[in-house]
Amino acid sequence: MRSIALVNCPESPCPWTHGAACREFLEGWCGYEVSEAKTLAECAGKDWLLLSNHRIDWAFLDALAAQNPNTIFILWFYHSVLDRIPFRKWILTGEHYVNPPTLSEHVALHARAQQIQNYWPMWLRANEDPARVGTYKRPVKPQYMGYFAGSGYKRDWVHGLPDIVYHDVGASGLLTSQQRRDLALQSLFAFGFHSPQNVANNHVTQRVFEGMAYGCVVLSDNPAAAKLTGGIVEYVGSREELIDRMAHFVWNPAAVDAKREAGYEWVRKHGTNRAAAKAFQEKANELFGDC
Repeated sequence: MRSIALVNCPESPCPWTHGAACREFLEGWCGYEVSEAKTLAECAGKDWLLLSNHRIDWAFLDALAAQNPNTIFILWFYHSVLDRIPFRKWILTGEHYVNPPTLSEHVALHARAQQIQNYWPMWLRANEDPARVGTYKRPVKPQYMGYFAGSGYKRDWVHGLPDIVYHDVGASGLLTSQQRRDLALQSLFAFGFHSPQNVANNHVTQRVFEGMAYGCVVLSDNPAAAKLTGGIVEYVGSREELIDRMAHFVWNPAAVDAKREAGYEWVRKHGTNRAAAKAFQEKANELFGDC
């Protein structure tokens, strides 16, 4: 069985929310032995290794290259040090942008990545089997009007609305993908709120795809989410627009059903970590042959 590991050690850490997202991304690698490598020795013999840029220790990377000459390395935001990396097989990765980013610190990185044959963006999507999308039981009357799980974005947009779950991970800790799934299955709406930086960079976060995967009507403050999904996700630019669209769907169950089925279809094709993993495997086959 082929193997892939997330490298998460003092020399190459992958912390908190990014680490959690990467672990879920690796769960999409069906047919692979998935693990987390916390020492150089635990990296030995892996077919793939995922490295983050939160710390770059060149002595460690040189030792890793010597120990793993045939490994394919996925390198998160190593854009600025590509001339120094010691690996024979590598794929540069970073956030997926629906349109080119607009923040100055990302514009140059994105432009450079488009010129690199070994680049492929990392899609962080629903941690689900596409075959199970649309099969989970949802109550006739959801327990919650809507939910949000993430950092504290747009709290004021939903403040005072009835039957809303707002889980701020900074205050209350991370939820597992199963816990987020259970919230979605009990909710009519999923609020796909983003940081201002992600909106400016046209980057769509995982919570959008999870909402669609489990049958919610997804309302998002990010126009890129609506564009990426062909309008299945609805863009809302203010609290007033959010409330207006919620009212529309509350009083139009047929419109809810149409959104739900369209969301299921989109996620089965494009919206899971299995699709994200397959895209990396296809890129590796293009670059390195049978992988």
